[in-house]
Amino acid sequence: FDIVNNGGANELVSASTPVSKRVELHTHLHEDGMMKMREVESITIAKNSDTILKPGGLHIMLFELTGPLKEEEFIDVNLNFANGDKEVFKAPVKKVMAGMKHKM
Repeated sequence: FDIVNNGGANELVSASTPVSKRVELHTHLHEDGMMKMREVESITIAKNSDTILKPGGLHIMLFELTGPLKEEEFIDVNLNFANGDKEVFKAPVKKVMAGMKHKM
């Protein structure tokens, strides 16, 4: 998803959803020739800019799902910002690993 900021600098500090007991903010890092995911405390949203969250970059990760998710259904995601703003959006459930090949 794309966070559009038409005002001053801000930070996404947390997220939650009823379908998950725990949600973390994450980024991808390239370390020692490997891509690794790492939790971050916040995601900076620069003044008058867009910040894109997507697989392979900045993203939110759901842990301890409360039940199975079905592809193409929508879930409510609550976003909390450092300035006190709160936003809710409907996120489509998609198969992230589709088409990815793993080598051992």
